[in-house]
Amino acid sequence: MGQLNKAETKIAIIALTSGGKNLALNLLKKMDGIEIYLPEKMKEKSGNYNYYSSLQDLTAELFKSYDGLVFVMALGIVIRMIAPHLQSKKSDPAVVTIDEKGNNVISTLSGHLGGANKLSLDIAQKIGANAVITTATDCHNLEAIDLLAQRIGCEIQPFTRLKYANAALVNGKKLNIFTDYQLEIETNEQINIVPLKLREKKDCRNKKNKMNNSCQEAEFSVVISNEKLKLQKDELQLIPQNIIIGIGCRKNVPELKITEAVDDLLQELKLHKKSIKKIATIDLKKDEKGILDFAEKNKLDIEIVDRTEIEKIEADLNIEKSKFVKKITGIAAAAAPAAILSSGKGNLIMDKRKFSGITLAVFEEEFGNE
Repeated sequence: MGQLNKAETKIAIIALTSGGKNLALNLLKKMDGIEIYLPEKMKEKSGNYNYYSSLQDLTAELFKSYDGLVFVMALGIVIRMIAPHLQSKKSDPAVVTIDEKGNNVISTLSGHLGGANKLSLDIAQKIGANAVITTATDCHNLEAIDLLAQRIGCEIQPFTRLKYANAALVNGKKLNIFTDYQLEIETNEQINIVPLKLREKKDCRNKKNKMNNSCQEAEFSVVISNEKLKLQKDELQLIPQNIIIGIGCRKNVPELKITEAVDDLLQELKLHKKSIKKIATIDLKKDEKGILDFAEKNKLDIEIVDRTEIEKIEADLNIEKSKFVKKITGIAAAAAPAAILSSGKGNLIMDKRKFSGITLAVFEEEFGNE
């Protein structure tokens, strides 16, 4: 689950006592997307609540199906209940614990990526309680790298190095952020924004230099780029998802061939595969198995573009057009227009690249401040 900043967020409030029930009912009036779970002994005819007989079984069920779990009970009980189900900070739901008097709201699990810190602050404000946040970067009033990635919409690679980047921040070490994007990132004596082209300069990495203070001696570096890069051991990458791949193909082209074609094209353009936001194709190919399988395998959304929409704009598009494609499909090009119409502001960086039975186009959306 994870990430509570979604349009539709599911939050379960689990109470154990009558006092906990009253607090849950109070929150129900003040927050959206909430469902209440009470012990069966509290079952009543009126009230649209859910009931459970085993807190252990309930926790196992809700852990996989809710974005946030709010337990109104002792913290020790909550720890014992959730412990068997912990998997990863990328997927675990936000877990918050409230004492039944409503004095303290404790961010218990998935404080950053899961959103437990934010949820704790929201609840504390609504009920007049004290929010207890223990994540180190929050205690130091610093934006953690995982929160930065979430805020600007980037994938973290490799995720295992995230702890080293945040540790550098918390321990007061210097941190370089290499990027060419115009982003709202607060800089100070500890955090420095550096043009991406300076990353490869040895003097710009872990040695002091005199290049107009463009770089600083750093404990760790964060690279914000959609390029496929060879990272050093003291770097991690934040990858914007701003690439749309337009796909056209002959009938019954297998997924493996599409994968090979996309991989070859990404390598040619030096783009990271994680930078793909979605794929786009025309309505004629909406049921093409190879395309559908490729999207499913790579967990990508597919946008289907109606050919009538392409017809409206194709005369004005500065792209390669084909009389043969026009005869077969009714439009003079498929992959590039599909990518263009599926994207926001940006540029078509690859009009048409033909492979065996496959045509690909690549659109790069603008990323960063407008």
